[in-house]
Amino acid sequence: MVIYSPLSMGALTGKYKNGYDLPQSRIAQWPERYKKIFVNEAAVTAAIEYENLALDCGLTLIQLAIAWLYHQPVKTILLGASKESHLDDLVSSREIRLNQDTLRKIDELHRRTGDPVLGIK
Repeated sequence: MVIYSPLSMGALTGKYKNGYDLPQSRIAQWPERYKKIFVNEAAVTAAIEYENLALDCGLTLIQLAIAWLYHQPVKTILLGASKESHLDDLVSSREIRLNQDTLRKIDELHRRTGDPVLGIK
């Protein structure tokens, strides 16, 4: 399995939690196509909940998202970073092992929020 855009065009970096006002973001390049998908109310709310879980674990949202992927049957993760701090989080995620309680909490959160990017609950 190959994972493309594992941070949902930046939605799982937390940068849209205060609304969409980032003219330098990738989404700003194609706002009609991507803003309604990645910066909708459900997606922002879910990202905030995942970020709260990450903080409870002593992680950033990026670290939680990428570390979770390493617990899945994934062969390749296509990553990109627009900030050096994001790159640091991406690299450090490889060494993070999530415990069963954290994985359970992620599953519960996903069941509750569904996939807000795809509009599936």
